[in-house]
Amino acid sequence: MDRTFLTGKYKGQILTAIGVDANNQILPLAFAFVEGENRSSWLWFFRHIKYGVFSSQANVCIIHDRH
Repeated sequence: MDRTFLTGKYKGQILTAIGVDANNQILPLAFAFVEGENRSSWLWFFRHIKYGVFSSQANVCIIHDRH
């Protein structure tokens, strides 16, 4: 989990979720464009990842930068 700032004509941030498979390959899981990095944006993003990506998976670990 991470985010980056948008600069230029459109402002806001991009939230991203990246995964690593059993072959150590990096895979993009999800991304979202939000107005800003705040609690409600992250909760919204995590909820959609939980139901859209991990709904049938148990024992999933999520790591983020906590900033």
